Amino acid sequence: MRIFWIFIINFIYFCVCKKKKHITPSSFIIAQTNNKIRLRNKLRYYDNEYPKQNISIPSLLLSKRIIFLSSPIYPHISEQIISQLLYLEYESKRKPIHLYINSTGDLENNKIVNLNGITDVISIVDVINYISSDVYTYCLGKAYGIACILASSGKKGYRFSLKNSSFCLKQSYSIIPFNQATNIEIQNKEIMNTKKKVIDIIAKNTEKDSNIISEILDRDRYFNAKEASDFNLIDHILEKQ
Repeated sequence: MRIFWIFIINFIYFCVCKKKKHITPSSFIIAQTNNKIRLRNKLRYYDNEYPKQNISIPSLLLSKRIIFLSSPIYPHISEQIISQLLYLEYESKRKPIHLYINSTGDLENNKIVNLNGITDVISIVDVINYISSDVYTYCLGKAYGIACILASSGKKGYRFSLKNSSFCLKQSYSIIPFNQATNIEIQNKEIMNTKKKVIDIIAKNTEKDSNIISEILDRDRYFNAKEASDFNLIDHILEKQ
């Protein structure tokens, strides 16, 4: 009886292997252990170039030159984005890179998660401007604070948003711990220098005067997709044709 079932199972898998060209009969060797029949490998086949199992979504997106920012910009997130930009630049200097953004920037549940977030996003913007590949940006929901700076830093003419996305240019946060007066003065000077860099980046991206941007950053300023387009934070609003 056992031999009969071995024959039946092998016949079925042989038929399957013949139908699916990526499967070989040797993948399904029958083994007998402790009077039990088992398959050495599970039935698995591939469609096109991607396996049906063990697919990493970030890796799949990266293979299509897509970087997806879906969290606040923690230090390790900025390092990851920079490394992905450099990797895609190494792969091809001619093909564009697509940066998808749905991020609260440096806030999570209205709490600051990264005091160095501004310098982190400046580093990402510097890499975007340094590499030869064009970076297209897409806002898929929200781009607040430093994420808004990132959304506006894509190639001019290729900064996109979905129609119900929202943007926010937030006032800069800074906390100077108790310290000697001289150290506080040094830290305050560095904060002002960093704020000036942010103002210059936004002014360049939006083609607005630096004084206007400086006044806006004194308070939080929210934009819907249409307002963001009018302000020149983005270029196009995506709608289904």
